[in-house]
Amino acid sequence: MMKDIKKLTAKELNDKIKQNSDLIVINVLTRNTYEDCRIKNSMNISFEELQKHVEKWNKNKEIVLYCSDFDCNLDKNVFEFLDKKGFKNLFGYEGGMTEWRKNDYPVIKE
Repeated sequence: MMKDIKKLTAKELNDKIKQNSDLIVINVLTRNTYEDCRIKNSMNISFEELQKHVEKWNKNKEIVLYCSDFDCNLDKNVFEFLDKKGFKNLFGYEGGMTEWRKNDYPVIKE
């Protein structure tokens, strides 16, 4: 059974990014959406790629998953996968890119 996702607000995530250079922030949206606009220092990784690389990651690192907005559920599948793999410090940022941009936090646009 999957545990509850620890949720972060936009401010909490922005503070975590500033305080923790080891923080892993994962955008679970499509590659095109990610390249259009993303949270600074976040990575985009497909579920298939995640399954290949996750074994190399430290299971105690803080990992934040985010999507486009409150209605997006893509991050929940990734959360469940990482939870089953034994990752202990998982967070969800539900406001996604919509809320992030509304708050004028740092983004990368291509």
